Amino acid sequence: MQLNNNYIYFVLSIFLAFVAICFIIFKILSDHSSSLSKIENLIKHKKFNKAYLYLNKNKDILDKYYFYCQYILVLTKLEKFEEAYDESLEALKLPDLPYQLFNNISYVYYNLKKYDEAIEFANKALALCPNDIYALANKGFAYIKIGKLDTALKTFSAALDINSNFPNAISGTAHCLFEKGEFKECCILLEKFITLNTEEYSAYKKLGECYFYLENYISSAKMYKKALELNPKSILCYCEYSNVLCYLGDFKNAINILDKGLEIDPFNALALYYKCRLCSIFREIDEAFYYLERSINLYDGFKKIAINDNFLNNLKLYSKFKDLTEIGV
Repeated sequence: MQLNNNYIYFVLSIFLAFVAICFIIFKILSDHSSSLSKIENLIKHKKFNKAYLYLNKNKDILDKYYFYCQYILVLTKLEKFEEAYDESLEALKLPDLPYQLFNNISYVYYNLKKYDEAIEFANKALALCPNDIYALANKGFAYIKIGKLDTALKTFSAALDINSNFPNAISGTAHCLFEKGEFKECCILLEKFITLNTEEYSAYKKLGECYFYLENYISSAKMYKKALELNPKSILCYCEYSNVLCYLGDFKNAINILDKGLEIDPFNALALYYKCRLCSIFREIDEAFYYLERSINLYDGFKKIAINDNFLNNLKLYSKFKDLTEIGV
């Protein structure tokens, strides 16, 4: 009977030990899973500073590949590109990097203007995962930077073949078409892009430019208005919006828009030049010359522009105009 009791105690002890081990393993895995989930949620909700701190705190307990992949991504989102570069060099010491890590490293090199290296790492990601649309986008934008627009277009096209609604590839293609002067096709793509990203300031601004070149000034004005709603600190957008309103003959609103821009940056050469044009239109001659002189002092290129600017015809009657715009003076 004593033997049986000892046997039962022994089996019970083994069972309890097994349960304890299972609980510990479960706890470790649960904590690990919770850590990964927390990191990914912070990144998903664009809480990059918190993700940065959390990754640093848990660096030693996270899988190295996972850590570097997420950490480099977060550093780029925080625009800490030099630090991201240093971490990339450390990550590259590891064997058999996953394609996501190669892709994130590619983006680091792109932001450091190391475009050839960015393409190289994007190609390494694509060798492991040919359908990695983010690597294709990184590669395409790097080709734009080195002036290979046709190659960039082919790269973006490959990404769109995989996902026709991939915003990065749509905007990249639109950028190439804009640079090639194919504004109508660029508009079609950008219109599609803003249905996918309704809060992208730069897309609305680029659409404003495209419609302007197509002489669709009403649509251009609408796009610039939306762009300013999204980014009310863009002095260039104020200037371009004001310029479009001039072409629409809405000079009063053109002045109001431009004055708001000048409140942000009173020494912006383009804003001062456009102010000169509006003063000229309203025959405010002294004010027009005041702004023209200030703009030329900041940017000598306005001399040549002013000579060919019909909005300044009211100034060209005066000798002072010749004095200010004489090339070489």
